[in-house]
Amino acid sequence: SATISLNLTLPVRNRIAQADLARDDLQLRQNQLRLKQLENQIRTEVEDTLIALQRTRAAYEAAAQTTTLQQQSLDIEQEKFGVGLSTNFLVIQYQGYLAQAKSTEVASLDAYAKARAQFERAAGLTLDAHNVSIDEAMRGQSSKAPAILPAQTPAR
Repeated sequence: SATISLNLTLPVRNRIAQADLARDDLQLRQNQLRLKQLENQIRTEVEDTLIALQRTRAAYEAAAQTTTLQQQSLDIEQEKFGVGLSTNFLVIQYQGYLAQAKSTEVASLDAYAKARAQFERAAGLTLDAHNVSIDEAMRGQSSKAPAILPAQTPAR
């Protein structure tokens, strides 16, 4: 009697491993998409805060210039008053204009400082901008004074 033997090799697919791979691929793509979304969000926030910083600095510089001009106007009016060419009313009026200009200047400097802090936060520059070292802070040391750079402080 003759014996016939048949050897059949069928690949047995590991369906659990395939499902895990498919899930991991999907999760990787989702994570990559989320990373891109976060990068875009950060880029937009940094750009927005930079624009706000530039605008508030320009507003501060304009307010400082207005204060200077109002001071000059008051000085001229006081000189005119000194020689009898003006009135008390006009001098007081110019003093009011100067007080308003100074108030606007202070408010715009506050807005600029806030915009600068927001930009530093968005760009991740807060610690560097203020010479803060995490290593030194953990050791309870501080070898550097806070930085006050001309680029950070509005010019008058």
